[in-house]
Amino acid sequence: MDSSEGMLSVLNDKISRQKLTNVFTLHHDMETDEVLHDRFHLIMSSMTLHHIQQPEILIKKLSKYLHIGGCLCIVDLEPADGLFHRDNQGVFHFGFERSHVKAFFEKAGFQHIRYTVAAKVIRNVEEGGSMEFSVFLVNGQK
Repeated sequence: MDSSEGMLSVLNDKISRQKLTNVFTLHHDMETDEVLHDRFHLIMSSMTLHHIQQPEILIKKLSKYLHIGGCLCIVDLEPADGLFHRDNQGVFHFGFERSHVKAFFEKAGFQHIRYTVAAKVIRNVEEGGSMEFSVFLVNGQK
């Protein structure tokens, strides 16, 4: 689910190339579109949370779309200094503290919450050099 047709197109291409039959995409804007009536076993969000003004509210909304026992997995940035994007328009957070993300999940009623550093991403920054950014994976079960 994404509000960006371009990002959905990229994912649809990957789904097609890998011949996946149990994955589908959905165009939907969580902030402006009507509430979905579908329920899912897994919701995955990658590098989106820092673009959301109120991530705690989004996590609560996503929990409502899960079947009991379903999982929410979120990948995003650990705290950084705002250099991950060349243009920070549409960026509301420069990463998240572990304790804050876990609290978002707990307040939304998730259990078995696990937080791990999933990757280190090296990106070119404006100053002409490169910088390493930590990316986390947090998941919880409804």
